[in-house]
Amino acid sequence: MDFLINNKIKIIMEIETITPATTEDYFALDFVSQSALKEIAKGAKAFKKALEPSEKKDYFTFGSAVDTLLTEPDEFSKRFFVGEIEFPSDNIKSIVDKVMEMNSYLNIPKKFSECELEITSGAQQIGYGQSWKVDTLINKVVEGGEAYYEFLIESNGKETLSKSAYYKVEKCVEYLITDKYTKQYFPTNNEMTKGVDYKYQAAIIWNYEGIQCKSLLDILIIDHNSKTIQPVDLKTTSMPTSDFEKGFLKFRYDFQAAFYMEALYTWKKNHGYSGYAILEFKFIVVKSSADEAPMVFTCPDAVVTKAMTGFTTKTGYKYMGVEEAFAEYMWHEANEWSIEYSREYIENNGNINLKLNIE
Repeated sequence: MDFLINNKIKIIMEIETITPATTEDYFALDFVSQSALKEIAKGAKAFKKALEPSEKKDYFTFGSAVDTLLTEPDEFSKRFFVGEIEFPSDNIKSIVDKVMEMNSYLNIPKKFSECELEITSGAQQIGYGQSWKVDTLINKVVEGGEAYYEFLIESNGKETLSKSAYYKVEKCVEYLITDKYTKQYFPTNNEMTKGVDYKYQAAIIWNYEGIQCKSLLDILIIDHNSKTIQPVDLKTTSMPTSDFEKGFLKFRYDFQAAFYMEALYTWKKNHGYSGYAILEFKFIVVKSSADEAPMVFTCPDAVVTKAMTGFTTKTGYKYMGVEEAFAEYMWHEANEWSIEYSREYIENNGNINLKLNIE
């Protein structure tokens, strides 16, 4: 416990000066992030769930791998294990992951065929094969998941990638550093411009009206010549890169940009950069199959302003802003985080008046 506390203090001190922290240490900090805060629009239960450790999805692992190989290559082998394996189906993979979690206390892992109880329990948790005989279920999971189970043991707790996935990660990175429009964000040492600092995986700890927050920016370019700060976020997608705008509001990337911009404004004011202008937030988008050029998208300041205050679309859909989300957070903090009922329901004493748009 003492090590954990000391380690957190060290990371906070490093983050305050925007030196890169490891992803593991950053996520261990129990502060409010944009990914959790935006869930509060769905209620306290959704926000609390976003704070819980969860099974990491393959697309998150892939995106993290691209980020790490591109911006922190020396850290890649510490975080990721690449092996010669094709992953099983999502159901089998999920069961094996749960078996590993249940057996995490063992110093010497059991053979997968000896994990009958764990396999049946894992299958029950996801509702897989419940109409089958127990022996049939176990045999099917062992047959489909044994190689993956051994792969996880060999990985020793690191995030895992198949060799085919790693090849695509390499191709994405190659595309980003060679494309004529994106390579400027990842210059080599001999391409660096004098007076320009490139910060990768730049973590900021900041405070919003007494709430401790954390923001991890993929790229931060501080130009001391023009006195500007350029924030950039890197996204991987399975869709064509040109479709990024279509899902922009769906995934609340506007909320992320506003949250990060607020973090930057707080940071620059407190660290001697008050005379620097923060440029409009940019997203660099690369397709995970690496079969088309990456693209750069700029999020206008007007969109960030709307994302801070909240807005309603022409179709009548209401999007909660960052300021509203913080207000919701503070209300729940003061009201013991009831996850059974919404704030509106509680404030109306257990009654909701229907709002029907009928002409």
